[in-house]
Amino acid sequence: STLKVHRSLLERPITTAGRLADAAGISPASVNNDRLTPEDFTFPSMKGRPCYLNKEARVRFIRNLESKLNSAVTHPVSKLKLDYRRCIEQQVRELAGVIRGRRARYRPMVL
Repeated sequence: STLKVHRSLLERPITTAGRLADAAGISPASVNNDRLTPEDFTFPSMKGRPCYLNKEARVRFIRNLESKLNSAVTHPVSKLKLDYRRCIEQQVRELAGVIRGRRARYRPMVL
């Protein structure tokens, strides 16, 4: 049931996306580590509007993200050596299995 899926996800949240964003250089930790600086952003003139990464920062972010997505890691659930792209696919399959009732619970990828 949908409630079962939500409970499963709440009990053990998906952490892969956050780790990838941090590794790619766009998180509070990455700003503190000088990977991104305030100069990398264009700030809005009106309150409530988003700020944007400038072109150089976007290129750096995408390069770092691609590098991380291509790096290999041993998936903690399947024990297969996969790149992060394949790990994300594995997690989607895990979640789909729970939603379709083929798995009793979601097994997160926690590194």
